[in-house]
Parts: sequence; C-alpha cells; structure tokens
Amino acid sequence: MTRRSGTLVDAAIIDSQSSTKNKSGKRGPEMTSTKKGNDRYFGMEAHVGIDADSGVVHSPEASTAKVQDCRVWDELLHGGETPVWADKA
Repeated sequence: MTRRSGTLVDAAIIDSQSSTKNKSGKRGPEMTSTKKGNDRYFGMEAHVGIDADSGVVHSPEASTAKVQDCRVWDELLHGGETPVWADKA
C-alpha cells in the first residue's frame, strides 16, 4: 500500500484500576495518572497515526498516560504525508 496522503494523529487514554491490591502490592510502572478536563485517569495512552484516505492505522505507539502526542510525534508520522491533522493536545 502506498501512503502518500495525509496523516491523522490522535491518542486515547486506556484507563486502568489504580489499586495496589494485587499479588505484588504495587502499581504497574508503565502506568501513570493524568487529567483530562475535570476527570482524572490512571493507566496508559495509545497514540496513533492514521492514513487519512484509507483509515488504516500505520503508526501505533503506547506510553504512560501523561505523555502528550507531541512527545511521540516523530514515531506517528511515516514521512511521506503532505498534510497532517492533529488536535491541540
């Protein structure tokens, strides 16, 4: 598949329980807390680069919840796109 069109960049929070009531008594080290609007979340974040024409995800990345899209920007773009669309996050 040739990817010459634009890329949509977005992220979604993957919410998890912040409880430490597990065998190890600890939270996952790759999970952190973040705030979106007035709500607080604990977990990870999925960042994706999506081909604008086909809707196919070409660049998935996972990070802690507090990492912003701009921190993984280079990993989300394939380099051949002309326009790029992203929200203000």
